[in-house]
Amino acid sequence: DATSLEGATKLSECYCKPGMFGVKPVSKGQALVCSVCPRNSFCPGGAAINPCPRHTSSKEGSFSCTCNKGFFGTDMNKCTACPKGSWCPGAEKAPVACPPSTTSRSATGDVSGCKCMAGLFQMGGTKPGQVPQCFTCPRGMYCPGGRVKVLCPKSSSAPSGSKRIEDCVCA
Repeated sequence: DATSLEGATKLSECYCKPGMFGVKPVSKGQALVCSVCPRNSFCPGGAAINPCPRHTSSKEGSFSCTCNKGFFGTDMNKCTACPKGSWCPGAEKAPVACPPSTTSRSATGDVSGCKCMAGLFQMGGTKPGQVPQCFTCPRGMYCPGGRVKVLCPKSSSAPSGSKRIEDCVCA
């Protein structure tokens, strides 16, 4: 867990490897004690232990942090929110476009966060990793998007694929 530069001859020249941290011994002859870097922190080696920056995380024993789900980037200090209409699995992976007929809010971290567009209603896609299935809004209803289907008011109807209450007209 501890190492030293080539040619080092003294115990005081030892330091903790990346993913570990430790404090140099106070008494002469004591060995350096290195500990595993805790989760959601990064340890570049030596005594340093740093919290992961905003929108990032790490596993135990890490020397760097990666972007959380819903964010993307290759630099732990520059994680960008996933744009609308896509989802981001995290780490260094690029945004993935939502399936056809679906969209998402920014910072969506899973395909199940993609919801059907207005004029359609959604079935499935409620559990992580599930792709939403979109169907045309039925006649006599309007569908503002997602899982919502609303019956037109009494004595009115709307054509299939309707998006809003204004699409309901006197029958």
